[in-house]
Order: sequence, then C-alpha cells, then structure tokens
Amino acid sequence: FALFSTVSLPGHDYYTSPNPDLIKLRLKNQKDAQWVTTGVERIVQVMDNEEIQKQNAELERIRKQREEQEREKMEWEEKMKQRLTAVESSSGSERLNVNSDGEEKDLLS
Repeated sequence: FALFSTVSLPGHDYYTSPNPDLIKLRLKNQKDAQWVTTGVERIVQVMDNEEIQKQNAELERIRKQREEQEREKMEWEEKMKQRLTAVESSSGSERLNVNSDGEEKDLLS
C-alpha cells in the first residue's frame, strides 16, 4: 500500500488535479500512507526489540549454563580431593599392623 500510494498514484495526471473531490482523495491517501508508514516503522521497532530480548535471553542462558558446568566441575574436583585424601589416610593406617606383643609394624617394609 505504501509503495502504491507514494510511487504509483502520484504518477497519474489526475493525482495533481484541482478537482475538489480528487484533492480530498489525494489528501486522504497521503494521510493513510503516513499512517501505514508509521505503523510499519512501529512494527519494525517492536520486532527489533523482541530480537534483542531473544539474544539477551540466549546469552543469559549460556552464562547460566557455563556457571552450572563450572559449579559441577568444582564439586567433582572437591569430591575427588576428598576421595584421594581418604585413600591416602586409609593407606597410611593399613600399612601399620599391631603384632601380638602390641608393637606396631609397618607391613610394607
């Protein structure tokens, strides 16, 4: 409609006619074309804002996902440290054995 109203119609001879009825139609057409153009600009602006919101939401989702992965990695590392510490401490106590005289003896030596 906007293209028709701003390009095609003005190309016709009667568009600039001094006839009062045609002047009225021309002014209405110009007003309608402005209304449509403004509406399309608003729609474009809303769509642009929605796209920005989608991008921001995706960036936030990725940020949270990375934080969660980092938290899980840290928990796993902490768990492995605890297991290693437990294994090391149990290895040390398993190496010692108390003989029948009550003396501790290192089993690995």
